[in-house]
Amino acid sequence: MSDETDNSPDLIGDVKTSVQSSKFGSDVLQRLIDSKYFPDNQTGFRFAIALAVANGVVLPDGYKISAKDGRSWGTTGADPHGQIRIFIEDIYLNGQQKTHKEIYQIAEGLAEAGLKIINEKLDSRLEEHTSELQSRVDISY
Repeated sequence: MSDETDNSPDLIGDVKTSVQSSKFGSDVLQRLIDSKYFPDNQTGFRFAIALAVANGVVLPDGYKISAKDGRSWGTTGADPHGQIRIFIEDIYLNGQQKTHKEIYQIAEGLAEAGLKIINEKLDSRLEEHTSELQSRVDISY
């Protein structure tokens, strides 16, 4: 049985050195940055985690995102003081012990779930605004 940590560029031993988002997550993060909701990916990533936890998102054991064509950035940028790791251990996992790698994989999954919630809200708001504008415009031909 091979150990996936052997060739993973985002691991040093069992310490995860980068976090990732999927292509979908990266696109939503970029949309949020372009719309000036967040100044950078890391801020959006952290907010998305909190939103997912606040919405009661529960990830299945061993959940892993598909980061193909997504983004990756260092844990030192996404979690400079280890607060995400501590928050996930203490709040999300109720003190259940997980490895450093597992905790950041949970963070990635929670961020993806939070970004999905944000994206749905943004799309819903866009539809509301479009409907409202259409109802205010009287077009006659």
